[in-house]
Amino acid sequence: MLHLELHTGGHSTNEGIIESLQKHEIFWNLWWQKTERGGHYYFIIDFSQIGFVSISEYCKLHNVSRQNVWQQKQKFDWINISKSKNLVRYKLKIKHKAKTL
Repeated sequence: MLHLELHTGGHSTNEGIIESLQKHEIFWNLWWQKTERGGHYYFIIDFSQIGFVSISEYCKLHNVSRQNVWQQKQKFDWINISKSKNLVRYKLKIKHKAKTL
């Protein structure tokens, strides 16, 4: 989980960022934790809620090797947490059917 703190310092540009996050209802409802007077906002972001897992967990779940995941890197969405920690989720292919009139 990622603990995110945003402090606006009363600057209108920074407050605009918070307003944009509030308009993104999914983000706000999933991860907002608290707001304190003075423009202090706290979030706990749990990437597993949107399908991300560690590479080792993905390999266990799907019985594949880490090498297999790296060789097919383009098939995954990646979040780099640190130098040695990556999260992945398999990219979903959405097929669009053309409508004929």
